[in-house]
Amino acid sequence: VFDESEWSEIAASLASAGDAARRAAVAEEAEMGLTLLGCSAVEDRLQEGVPETIADVLSADVKVWMLTGDKLETAENIGYACRLVQPGFQKLYIRSEAELPGKLNEFSSLLTRDRRDSEKFCLILEGKALAGVARRPSLAPRLVDEIFSRVDSVICCRMSPRQKAEIVRMIRRFGGKITLAIGDGANDANMIQAAHVGVGLFGREGLQAV
Repeated sequence: VFDESEWSEIAASLASAGDAARRAAVAEEAEMGLTLLGCSAVEDRLQEGVPETIADVLSADVKVWMLTGDKLETAENIGYACRLVQPGFQKLYIRSEAELPGKLNEFSSLLTRDRRDSEKFCLILEGKALAGVARRPSLAPRLVDEIFSRVDSVICCRMSPRQKAEIVRMIRRFGGKITLAIGDGANDANMIQAAHVGVGLFGREGLQAV
């Protein structure tokens, strides 16, 4: 076990190492004499055909959203992997309740102007921002009409099960759209029940939603 001064010395050596070979040497020296207590690895792979299917659905002008409890960075990476975010997409972020009104005005101006056919947008919304809509219900119809309905895809991250359902209800109420919700976990059940059509998956990832 390293104490704080040893960690600081190792960090300083790594920071001052000029190339990869030197950094590897510093790391190897630091790891000498350690006892391996355990290790773990996670491989999170999409099932075959998922990216191609999502790309086809988006090209048919069907809105595809991902509602997840994952943190923003993880959700964004999944968005790239499944082609919810594609090359050339502009990403619009709303991260907090405090910035919601300003971002709403900014993105509304951006999305309601004349756009080139090649312009595509993905909205990335954190659960903390959605909490602001719950406290200021007057923002909900604007968010749906001026933002949600005009972007090409949406990633909602750090969402609670209740917030997932709230998103679906907002689209139903203010967007007048037919909604389909798909999930495999118990935390997707509220969302599935809130949609016009709900699909609980029974597959490799889980079956709690079923």
